[in-house]
Amino acid sequence: MSVNLDVDVHTGPAGTATVVARGDLDYNTAPAFRAAVTAALADRPTTLCLDLAALTFMDSSGIVALLAAHSAAAALGCALVLDGVTPWLRTRFAITGLDKVLSLDDPPPALA
Repeated sequence: MSVNLDVDVHTGPAGTATVVARGDLDYNTAPAFRAAVTAALADRPTTLCLDLAALTFMDSSGIVALLAAHSAAAALGCALVLDGVTPWLRTRFAITGLDKVLSLDDPPPALA
């Protein structure tokens, strides 16, 4: 059981909001992540960036939370971009097919 997730919401220029997640995104922490996404979308940004560079673990609840963020952003006409997608996350997204659904940042040169 994990309770190790820090989530920050930042509002940037030109209608951009960023949710920064650090730690484990799992069954116990997904509600806090979802609440942060909801808060970030409250001002109806044009782009929502999810910074996942500091995630250390993600289970199926984390995947569901990302899909919920995608749906919530789409319902508002907001573009959702995942940033800081590490190689282990890319692998999980490819295995689950999420790399075809979610907009990922450009891969590092070593993975291109």
